[in-house]
Amino acid sequence: MVEAPDSLSHMVGRRVLPLRGEGTWQTLVDCPAHHAVEVPEAVPDLVAARAYINPMAAATMLRLWPVRDKVVLLSGAGSSCSEHLGRWAISQGAKRVMGIYRSENRKDRLHRMGIEPISTANISAILTASAQADVAFDALGGDIARCVLERMRGETDFVAYGLLTGKPVNIGAGVRATYHRFHMRDHFPVLAGRGMQAAFAEIWPLLAEAPPSPPRVFPAQEWRQALAEAEKPGGQKPILDLSSLA
Repeated sequence: MVEAPDSLSHMVGRRVLPLRGEGTWQTLVDCPAHHAVEVPEAVPDLVAARAYINPMAAATMLRLWPVRDKVVLLSGAGSSCSEHLGRWAISQGAKRVMGIYRSENRKDRLHRMGIEPISTANISAILTASAQADVAFDALGGDIARCVLERMRGETDFVAYGLLTGKPVNIGAGVRATYHRFHMRDHFPVLAGRGMQAAFAEIWPLLAEAPPSPPRVFPAQEWRQALAEAEKPGGQKPILDLSSLA
């Protein structure tokens, strides 16, 4: 932080997340003072840079739909948000966590995290896992989501939080699971009421215990290469280093 009102002058010179401010691609960002979240000294820059939307969404979903002693099914298991959901579901006492993946080079990483990998090509395994799941967190939409939802038992929860396929979830007759739509922005008023510092007080320890997979850092001038990395199946999460523009 380079400038702050008198009430936050102690944060000048410290690292903060300038949340909900305009100008994501700017080297200097203005944000409301109460949305400037101080980053603990022990949190590395590359973890702090990715501490907002995906970790906050995963933590919020796990608070709304607790997973202790439950069987959890994730779709889009190679995505950042799904990775947080899987890691933290395990640490919060889930009985079993299964993850549906597309790219084969995600399989070993899921195994290492303790998530049972299921290929999108293995429809039989997806249907079996869906029948066993107590909670499903779906990032895909489309046909996979429909298969999962239609096979889940009564008194289970299907949480739709993404549409990576670009296709909606068609809910047919006879669906027994409870369908929930989750969008992070719907929960911002509650988080703002509690204070963003309080919300992140829960997230920092989770990130310390189970940090995200290492990203690949690109100088800002290499933004084309960063986009190519993001589109590559199984590619590392890209981060643009805007300090190179200074």
